[in-house]
Amino acid sequence: DLAPQEFRGRVMSVFALSFSGVYPFGSFLSGAIAQRFGAPVSALVGGCVVLVSLVVVNFLHPGLRRL
Repeated sequence: DLAPQEFRGRVMSVFALSFSGVYPFGSFLSGAIAQRFGAPVSALVGGCVVLVSLVVVNFLHPGLRRL
């Protein structure tokens, strides 16, 4: 297990916040980029952010690869 039993509720709340709580900010930023530069640029920026995030997490937490 990645999280001890006594911390699973806290881990799930952080998980929920990271997806549900941050989603409106990402939508706002994506919409602002699309309005200023166009939808293809907004999609490209979003894809680059995802790729950079994956590389950073991969280097900071190499143990997650076994999931």
